Amino acid sequence: MFLFLLRETTTLQYKPQSSILQSMYGLYQTLSAGEVNNQFPKSACEKLHERIVKVCTTGTEIEKETIFMLMCEHARVHGDYVYSPDSNIDRLPYLIQVDDSSNIVFDVYNLPDALKGILQKYLHFLEEEHRQSEDEKK
Repeated sequence: MFLFLLRETTTLQYKPQSSILQSMYGLYQTLSAGEVNNQFPKSACEKLHERIVKVCTTGTEIEKETIFMLMCEHARVHGDYVYSPDSNIDRLPYLIQVDDSSNIVFDVYNLPDALKGILQKYLHFLEEEHRQSEDEKK
């Protein structure tokens, strides 16, 4: 189970399923292509925080895992980070920590602005998907 706490800290469960690892590169490349919002004043960070919290409380496990994996993929692409579900969790990017309950805790303000923009695009996509799904039910 993934759970986010934003301290705007966010918490999620640590071990994503390995199936998501295989599709993460393509999703990350798609979301990072084109224009990405790289301007994140405090109000934009607060809005991003609210959207992540909403996914944590109402989203599916795969949606929550994807947020974590996008953070890992961004660190891999823009640094020397390597993620493996079996890897040592002592070295997570962007000051991400794992608490005693195996929840991932991070502060949205510690994320690079480019990553915030990618997460913003992903969350917008999720909101559109959910909106279309609700419209189809009517």
